[in-house]
Amino acid sequence: MDVVDTRVSGSEAQHLVRKCEQATKDKKKVLIGFRLGDLWTDVFTYEKGERASEQGVSVKARLLYISWIKVDGNMVYKAEPKSAESARRSQRARRHSCRAGSTGSRSCRASHSAPVRKT
Repeated sequence: MDVVDTRVSGSEAQHLVRKCEQATKDKKKVLIGFRLGDLWTDVFTYEKGERASEQGVSVKARLLYISWIKVDGNMVYKAEPKSAESARRSQRARRHSCRAGSTGSRSCRASHSAPVRKT
């Protein structure tokens, strides 16, 4: 897989991507550390070239989070590490949303193998 077509989600990620636009227009090397989510595939038919009329598959995802950005090797952005409390809240929210939509499947429960501490 050479390319993943991404849609930037979240206002913070959108803001950071916009800040990089000028650097890419200036042909600078921009590297981004990121997290993708909600991967899906899209089947299409080639219309031109030697593969015309053949089917292809495009991999798509949402860009959820940017952890760092480098421009020409210089770090220009680094996300603040989450506090322990913020990480716990985030973990609880993920667990809740999964169980809320779950039918009690074994795979859902297995995906939450980390111990839960009650405070």
